[in-house]
Amino acid sequence: DNRGGVWYIQYRGTPSDSQPALVYVDANGETKYFEGAGGKARFQGALGVSPDGNRIVAASAKGVASVYDVIRLEDGSIMLNEAYTLTHNMGGSAYSAAWDIAGNFYLGNATNEVVQGYAVSDFGFLCIFVGHGGYGGESGRELSDLLFEDPLQKLADLRQNL
Repeated sequence: DNRGGVWYIQYRGTPSDSQPALVYVDANGETKYFEGAGGKARFQGALGVSPDGNRIVAASAKGVASVYDVIRLEDGSIMLNEAYTLTHNMGGSAYSAAWDIAGNFYLGNATNEVVQGYAVSDFGFLCIFVGHGGYGGESGRELSDLLFEDPLQKLADLRQNL
């Protein structure tokens, strides 16, 4: 993240202390967040950290992605507050996630060759982009063609920022 720390996520239906689902280690190597035994099985796919480090998006294996506010406590530990949850229709888990500088986030599924982008507002989510690529066009138009055909329509957020 932008503070020199690292988020670590791994697929775990039942997290344990020896195989946690989500961990944050700060720049000094100290563990500040740990989701192990007794944790929720919500972290089972992609993880993306916002550019300012104040939000993460985490995907589960059941077609659900949640945005969490990262709350840094006085002692340096971290709490996560679930701000939004959405169900995506990628036909499987989201295996990659990323944020852009405008605060939009993107989920990807390489198996089904799908990318979805979301703008976050006080009212929830707006899906701003859905792309489906293919190897050599076998499943339709290439994702790169979709991205550059009409970029304002495909990649603009709620304020029409690219």
